[in-house]
Amino acid sequence: MDLPISVSYIYHALEKEQETTAWDLWSGLYPQMMLGYIKPQDFADFKKDLFVEEKQVSKKTLEEIESEMMGVVAAYERQVSA
Repeated sequence: MDLPISVSYIYHALEKEQETTAWDLWSGLYPQMMLGYIKPQDFADFKKDLFVEEKQVSKKTLEEIESEMMGVVAAYERQVSA
């Protein structure tokens, strides 16, 4: 099987799995939405909010990152040489 085709199959399968998971969660909450316990939300909005990618951003300076990584490198070199 061609690699790009197999990657697209995997990507498609993951999308379908996310869709199914979102639907299961939303349909479980739907009765509570109808009773007014939870704010009603349409499925498309629910799915969009559910799978928002959170990006972590470091506020460390370049010097702090270099210092931390040099410690990691030193620890690795000690482990390898031991």
